[in-house]
Amino acid sequence: MVSASLPLEIHAIHPSAVYEGRVYTQDVVVSLEDSTQFEVYDHEVLLNSKHVGMTISVELFVFLANVAEFDTSESRVVFDGEGQPVFHGRVTEIDCDTDNSRGVLDVGVGTILFDPSEAENTLEVGDWIQISRNIRYLETVH
Repeated sequence: MVSASLPLEIHAIHPSAVYEGRVYTQDVVVSLEDSTQFEVYDHEVLLNSKHVGMTISVELFVFLANVAEFDTSESRVVFDGEGQPVFHGRVTEIDCDTDNSRGVLDVGVGTILFDPSEAENTLEVGDWIQISRNIRYLETVH
């Protein structure tokens, strides 16, 4: 099983599914170091108000995305015109042995998980790709 680690600063937590006072899912406003804020979906309520203001290492899964080979050799995260993150990097690992295929992308400041089956072409370790227009799930907190 592959894993990833990305340091994110937690700015705010907004409940998105609440029933009888219990929070079932939430949106978390985060940023990379000295970067634009963006949201991740915490579908297992892994974070709480104590995390606000902290920088923590998380495993971020990016899916339902445009995954395309990209002619660059620079790992980085940039933001599109709508303020959404676009991940550029090198594929460091691919695990297709499970029901849910996962790849690991080195984005310079850390690594993220993605679904390699969303790419137009078959990806291999060492390929440089760009991931845009994505949904970001918080998988685990390290």
